[in-house]
Amino acid sequence: PTAPGGSASAQLAGGWTGTTSQGRPISILVNSSGIPLLMVSTSVTGTTCTSSITTFITREPPDVPLAVSSGAFSTSSSGSAGTLSMSGTLTTAGTATGTINVVNTQCNGTLNATWTASKAGGPEVALSGTWNGTFASSLVSRTSGTLVLSQNGANVTGTYTLPNGARGNLTGTVSGRTMTFTLSQTTVGCTGTFAGHGVLMPSPELLVYFYTGSDCLGSHTQGNGSASR
Repeated sequence: PTAPGGSASAQLAGGWTGTTSQGRPISILVNSSGIPLLMVSTSVTGTTCTSSITTFITREPPDVPLAVSSGAFSTSSSGSAGTLSMSGTLTTAGTATGTINVVNTQCNGTLNATWTASKAGGPEVALSGTWNGTFASSLVSRTSGTLVLSQNGANVTGTYTLPNGARGNLTGTVSGRTMTFTLSQTTVGCTGTFAGHGVLMPSPELLVYFYTGSDCLGSHTQGNGSASR
């Protein structure tokens, strides 16, 4: 079912975790507007090589989330390695199924796979700890940063600091392996607010996140980062 206006049903909202028919991980985050973040891992064996790629399909402002209509969605992504097309159906019973097609131009191969997922009943990961990594946006070249997080159930709080002295606070919620968060920048002379979504990748563990917002530099778009602990 969908809510009026085509938005995703509240019964579908939350994190969804599953695997492809290759046994590779998939995570989907659904909110009241649709799907702001989707992660899927694939491997394609072609005539010249084997390519393993993790694809992130993210819809942060000004982009709108992927539409979910009667539980169904479809999307595609392209890059230097080729294209990925994915579709599926989420049910109010908490199960999901779909298909994946990959055309890999680097290895001259294709993949046709299926996937299944289940809606999370709560957080499936623990994010407490110190995370070190890098981030960038449309206004900031890639630079290092540190997140110190504390998790209590589905709720996450913490701080972030940069080598140049910039800092701020984080609040968020975790569902499945995904997180929705807000950053409040407290840097003297350059306060700001940012919001975004993230997913914790397994084996090796990596927190990958995407965000938008504004501060004294202006409006940041295409924000992204990753960190490990």
